[in-house]
Amino acid sequence: QGVVEGVEYLLLPGDAGDRAAAIAAHEFMHLLGFDDKYDDQKSAVGRWCILGAGFSPKDPPPPCAECRERLGWTSPSRVDPSVKSAIVLDADPARAVRIPLTSDGAESLLLEMRERLFVWHVGGGKKIELVGRYPLETSDRLTPLSDPSFRGRSVGARSVWITDIRIEHGKAWFLVAPEAPLTPLEEWRRANVGKRLGD
Repeated sequence: QGVVEGVEYLLLPGDAGDRAAAIAAHEFMHLLGFDDKYDDQKSAVGRWCILGAGFSPKDPPPPCAECRERLGWTSPSRVDPSVKSAIVLDADPARAVRIPLTSDGAESLLLEMRERLFVWHVGGGKKIELVGRYPLETSDRLTPLSDPSFRGRSVGARSVWITDIRIEHGKAWFLVAPEAPLTPLEEWRRANVGKRLGD
């Protein structure tokens, strides 16, 4: 990638084999103004975004919801985490859901449906990271007390509880609320928060 007389260009290897499409797509995203999203650059998207690992797989992943939003390919619906909401999200790449964790929206969760519900964390000291793909084998929820748990990092970040996540007929169905009934594990965690071992 370079610039000659104001024109940006991209050089691609002629012997990339079955990785040629992944390399071309990844590098083209740089021409569009995107940075890499590798773990060593304060983001953790793994192999789920073309900018996270698009240079290596034979079948490159699509751009994540945050990339698609910046490109104007999606306009996420905003969901207020202080109000209980039932959400249905289909696998249309033009659809996503944003849950602001701070009043200015600088830190938020960004949700998209692929084969499962992808939950991305944007802001809060990192550019973007993949929180997880839900439902998990052992859990259908993401809460401050679930396993794994989630809390915003910014001062004043609101708690958000995403519960009852299920995938049916190619759609993700879930609830977003400021709190929800606790599971036995969450009850144990709430009772033991801040306690030292042996107390």
